[in-house]
Amino acid sequence: MILGKRRISEPLSVQWFARMQGLTAAETRVLERLCVGLHPRQICLEQGVGLSTIRTHIRAIRSKTGADGIRAVVEQIARGQVGPLELLVGRR
Repeated sequence: MILGKRRISEPLSVQWFARMQGLTAAETRVLERLCVGLHPRQICLEQGVGLSTIRTHIRAIRSKTGADGIRAVVEQIARGQVGPLELLVGRR
């Protein structure tokens, strides 16, 4: 249980979004943790990997979704918009 953090989105929404975007299992785990409000440093400690690994996953998530930033991805999931991101914000 994480005290003091509010859940931004439901796990099933994150998993559905991840599947629709073709994210790997590792990328999905990172996205799930970002969606509960964890900072990348907290995620790397929790998962026992380096911060550079978490940043690599975040870059891959952004690349696969076409998002300008990871915050846009998290906010989209929080709004319940879990369809293909390129339909919602435009693919570059």
